[in-house]
Amino acid sequence: MPPAIAGRIMIAADFAPIASNMYQCMTIACLCSFFGGIGGDSCTIQGRPLRKAFRKEYRQLSDEERNRVHAAFRALKNSGEFDHLATVHAQFSTSGGAHSGPAFLPWHREFIKRYVFFFSSV
Repeated sequence: MPPAIAGRIMIAADFAPIASNMYQCMTIACLCSFFGGIGGDSCTIQGRPLRKAFRKEYRQLSDEERNRVHAAFRALKNSGEFDHLATVHAQFSTSGGAHSGPAFLPWHREFIKRYVFFFSSV
């Protein structure tokens, strides 16, 4: 059984093999349906191809890009999704899955991907 915390409900559905929301997707084809795109592995959303994320370092963003990041974080907080993601992080960090051992980097890569998906949807 995976690590858990006695008396706490774990959010197993957040990592389900059949995606019921965009955060559970592992492929571009899966994401395409949640973003309302056309196609599968070569998804097009509003005339633009959906590709792997490319992130700039915050200090290298233009003023316009920085304003968009701030607006996306406000939308994340206002939607309640920030609180959900914080709960996921707190539960996994205290159970040893996120911060103790070799899973640190891949776990956080997956976690950051969820922020990228949300930002792509606003």
